[in-house]
Amino acid sequence: MPSLKFNFLHPVKGRACLSRLCGDTYTAQQILVDSEGKKDFEVALGPCDDGRYRFILNWEYENRQFTHLTEFVIRAQELLLYQD
Repeated sequence: MPSLKFNFLHPVKGRACLSRLCGDTYTAQQILVDSEGKKDFEVALGPCDDGRYRFILNWEYENRQFTHLTEFVIRAQELLLYQD
């Protein structure tokens, strides 16, 4: 099962949206993210079809809003980071 690994300067507790960017239909999944006080953590993505995906993570820390965006490709249940 593919997963994304993160290492931030502070703990994260927020919401993420995983959306598929290619294919015949648009699919999106909401994911609750809680690093449980850790700065480095992993988010399991569950079984994903082959294709290109976007993961947008939003959270608040010390009254400041943060957003992190990652695009990647899944092939045969393996995650490949996408770079333009």
